Amino acid sequence: GSNGLGSWGYIEGVDELLSQLNELKLDHVVFACGSGGTAAGITLGMALANKDDGAGAAASAPTVHAIGVCDSPDYFYETVANIADEMGLNLPPSSSSSSTEDFVRNNLVVHQGKGLGYAASTPEELDFITSFASE
Repeated sequence: GSNGLGSWGYIEGVDELLSQLNELKLDHVVFACGSGGTAAGITLGMALANKDDGAGAAASAPTVHAIGVCDSPDYFYETVANIADEMGLNLPPSSSSSSTEDFVRNNLVVHQGKGLGYAASTPEELDFITSFASE
C-alpha cells in the first residue's frame, strides 16, 4: 500500500524532472496507478510546481493522468485525497475546492485501465500494442 511518507519522493521527482526540462513545457504526464502513492505525489508535485492555490489546475500545469490498473477511478480519487491529507495538504480559505478530494479531482484525471488481468490481453489490445510498437 501507499502512504503519505512514500509519496513525498514523487514530489521530489517532479521537482527534478521539471528542473531538467529547463524551458520545455509538458502538456501531459501519464503513469500507471495501482495503490495511489505515485498519483498523490505527482499530482501534488505538479500543483505545487505550478503554484496552484486550490482553485483548480494552474494554467501552465500539464494535465496529470493516472491509469488505474485496478479498482475504479472514484476509488483512486478518494485514496489520493486520503494520502494528500496524510501528507498535510491544507487548502487555503480562498480555495474554490471544497475538500481535498475536490482539489484532487481538479488536478488529476483517473482513467480506467484495468484489463482482463496479468498477462491476459484481448485481441484488440494485442493489435494495438503491435501497431503502436511498429510505428
